[in-house]
Amino acid sequence: MGQGTILDVRSAEVALGQAQIAALTAHNNVEVTKVTLYQQIGVPEPPGGVQLTTSFAVETPHFSLDSLLDLARGQNPAIRALRSQERAATLGVRTAQSRYTPTLTVSTGWGGNAYQYTNSDYLVGRAQAAAMGSYSGCLQTDSIRTAVGLGAYPCGSPTLSGAEIQSIRSGNSVFPFKFTRSPLSVSAGLSLPIFDGFNREQSVQQAIAQKEAAAYNVKAQELATRTNVTQAFLNLQLAAKTIGLRQQNADKAREEFQYAEERYRVGQATYLDVTTAHGTFVQAQVDRLNSVYDYHRAFAALENAVGRPLR
Repeated sequence: MGQGTILDVRSAEVALGQAQIAALTAHNNVEVTKVTLYQQIGVPEPPGGVQLTTSFAVETPHFSLDSLLDLARGQNPAIRALRSQERAATLGVRTAQSRYTPTLTVSTGWGGNAYQYTNSDYLVGRAQAAAMGSYSGCLQTDSIRTAVGLGAYPCGSPTLSGAEIQSIRSGNSVFPFKFTRSPLSVSAGLSLPIFDGFNREQSVQQAIAQKEAAAYNVKAQELATRTNVTQAFLNLQLAAKTIGLRQQNADKAREEFQYAEERYRVGQATYLDVTTAHGTFVQAQVDRLNSVYDYHRAFAALENAVGRPLR
């Protein structure tokens, strides 16, 4: 009997060591998960840590598998993206086939030009020099006329008047609206595709192949989404039912623990019986919490498979 008692003690010590290791692992997992949570949120861990207060309600799924499949076919981002690629490939086929039709090109052009001196004084000086030259020539002609007995010739003024100078400056100010227009030009061309070394045929076949590949990709994604949604829906139903069973087990374990305590008070049970019942009750509670966690993971997986929130 003494050896049996020592064996029981050693077994209990081993069980205690395993429980301590499990507790250390659980605490480490909590800290690592918190760090991951802060990383996902995008903020550093606040000093002193945080206290999680949000509770996650558990509800029986109220949607059917058919409604989820219809929703996924219309809202899943992967399916919608592939359908857009299919539509683009369809337009690519039409574009490739359009190379068989004649091409008419029409172009028109209209323009003008304007030249302006940056310094108007240059034009004024040039006009002044021309006026002075004309005046000098006129004086020479007039002297010859008077020498032969002819009447004097009116030569005018050797300088430009203010109005003439202003007219020269105004005539130089043409940019950007006072320009010389060019004639309107219109041209048209017609090209008839006759033979281009079967390049058009190759382009059409490649476009058709891309369209068919895009259609197959859509079909494959629809089948994959159907499988994922169905699997996630079944997993969610299993998780919801498991929570109920885990709750029943936890309630029964609580009753067993209370019954063991009552028996211990009246001397009908040992302290080991109470401890064993308490351990069973704690494990039942842990299993219930794990089932709640599995439920919400299954719900998130279902939302991911459908491609949109469901709650």
